[in-house]
Amino acid sequence: MRTFDYHAEALKLLTPSIVQKINRIQYSKVMNAVIAETHGDFLEKIHTHAKHSSIRASNRLSGIRISEARIHEMAGGKPAVNSSEQEYAGYTRAFVYIKENYASMDWTAETVLFIHKTLFEKSDPENAGTLKKAMPACGPRGPKAPGFQGAAPEETPLLLDTAVRQYKSLLEEGIFDPLLPFSIFYLDFMMINPFDHGNGRVCRLLALHSLFKTGYPVGMYISFESILEKMAARQAEAVGQSAVGWDEGRNTYSPFCHFVLEVMDKANKEFREKIAHLMKPGVTKAERIRQTVRRQEAVFTKSDIIEALPDISQTSIERELGKCKQEGMIEKLRSGPLSAYRYLGKTEK
Repeated sequence: MRTFDYHAEALKLLTPSIVQKINRIQYSKVMNAVIAETHGDFLEKIHTHAKHSSIRASNRLSGIRISEARIHEMAGGKPAVNSSEQEYAGYTRAFVYIKENYASMDWTAETVLFIHKTLFEKSDPENAGTLKKAMPACGPRGPKAPGFQGAAPEETPLLLDTAVRQYKSLLEEGIFDPLLPFSIFYLDFMMINPFDHGNGRVCRLLALHSLFKTGYPVGMYISFESILEKMAARQAEAVGQSAVGWDEGRNTYSPFCHFVLEVMDKANKEFREKIAHLMKPGVTKAERIRQTVRRQEAVFTKSDIIEALPDISQTSIERELGKCKQEGMIEKLRSGPLSAYRYLGKTEK
């Protein structure tokens, strides 16, 4: 059976490139804390928006797509009417619970089971909070490793409990930056694949819990799940590289650790972009919309701009996008609720 030694693995991760990335993230962490203390009203707005973006993105990553109309109806108290909506509502409950109670939630296997139970107590009450009973049809590595299915059901309880204990012990040592043990545990959880279904969602919720509890609150204001959605191919590559030899304990966690640090770096960058206007008084809402457009990929949606600027009304954003189109800065590709545009890179008039 696979064994774990988190202290030894963390030591292997102390390479110059990883340490350099951690130092940059630590600097951003300090600066973010200063901003959070002085701009509470604005941050409360982007906090609320980040929460909704995170819930939507994580469910999309798991193939659950609910219309905006139904999301608003359920938020207003209307009950879920099918299994997808029940799972969406379950994720929302788990997400909100963790955000409100992460400080008092200890790192134990029971906490992992509790999160899974909260997710599926309405949609699959028989299996909610229960470890897998059989090998899944496919594993967490997808097409990169078609024969891998995670740990055997009879080994899963001990492997999960051992990994959690190792993670908690390494955090309590306080020797390493928490992102190192976090990277190790995150990969091990995906490799163990402890549940019949819902492993990805539980993993993302555990990441939320871990980052908040270890002093990385940027996820309060930036949706990690939205970043993961955009970097899905990069994550699959990193997992595939770090998974080689995992069954025998011969794998390296370095590729996946680099990926985790890239996600943290991107989250910090997005946070700085959201609050840049606070540091530069006098920047108009119209200019902020245009700055956001310039930062988009070649093709983007109206929702991308709305998510990036939660304190600016949708009407103002639509009006400015219209002006950008007239000036030849962007091209409209699709109309309606999912309006899409292409940034042409032209200088505005």
